[in-house]
Amino acid sequence: RDLSRVFQGICQASEHVVNNANILVRLWRNECMRVYEDRLNEENDKVFLSEKQLTNLIKTHFPNSAAHALADPIVWGDFREAGEILVKSETPYADPRVYEDLGLMEQVRPILDNVLEMYNADKTPMHLVLFNDALEHLLRIHRIIRLTRGMALLIGIGGSGKQSL
Repeated sequence: RDLSRVFQGICQASEHVVNNANILVRLWRNECMRVYEDRLNEENDKVFLSEKQLTNLIKTHFPNSAAHALADPIVWGDFREAGEILVKSETPYADPRVYEDLGLMEQVRPILDNVLEMYNADKTPMHLVLFNDALEHLLRIHRIIRLTRGMALLIGIGGSGKQSL
């Protein structure tokens, strides 16, 4: 079941985006991290998976792609054009999107700030501060919601922003 989730995530990307081995190995690493690492609670377990297991696998089996695939941060999503889609479309949830490497968090922040501003203009304003941890959680939640039969259980103390995210 978990392995199928990795491949389901890989299949979100089009052949126009994943057009060489470097990008495919980077996408595979992202999907493994989202499926397996996001379930882990202990930092030692996360380090073991991402820095030892995945790094060793990539360096052993894909040495030519290792430098590109192991570059951090690893941020994939399908919402680069979210602002335009929300403005132009009657059914933004149904519009085709491109699942791609979004680069750095500094490139993702303006996109999500724009979507938050648009939400606040139409609905009861949410005064959220999108710090890096919140952005990372948003990326995870967005990926889960976009997948077929995607589900997650958000756990934390009251007032930590689970419902707002």
